[in-house]
Amino acid sequence: MEAQNTEDRATPYLDLSFARSAKDMAVAALLLSFVALAAAGAVFFTARSDTSGLEEQTATLQQRLTGFEQQMATFDARLDQVANLPEEVRTRIMMQQIEQMKAGMAAMAGQMEGDFQAKVEQAMDLLDEAASGLSGSATP
Repeated sequence: MEAQNTEDRATPYLDLSFARSAKDMAVAALLLSFVALAAAGAVFFTARSDTSGLEEQTATLQQRLTGFEQQMATFDARLDQVANLPEEVRTRIMMQQIEQMKAGMAAMAGQMEGDFQAKVEQAMDLLDEAASGLSGSATP
């Protein structure tokens, strides 16, 4: 009988009871939860590092936007100043701009040939008409 007891101890014991399988399932669930927790932590820290770069870019863009808003305010103030200039001064400024455009077109016309040159000359004639209209409206 002693030989039989030693044989029972030497053979692997296969326990298929409910208590044993529930314990194994609990251990597997615990390991799986630790793996899931580690993966969630890795995702969290990766996302956090990505958002810090976005926060820096957002701050930079906000600074640039503030600069643009200041420039637009300055431009609007200058535009208001030009709008408040007397009519004669505004007419002189527009006449100077027309003269500059005519000078540029004259230089282009000298470099072109054929139909292109004729179209540039027509544009210069239109600028002459605009200038004469401005000078006529400036005179009371």
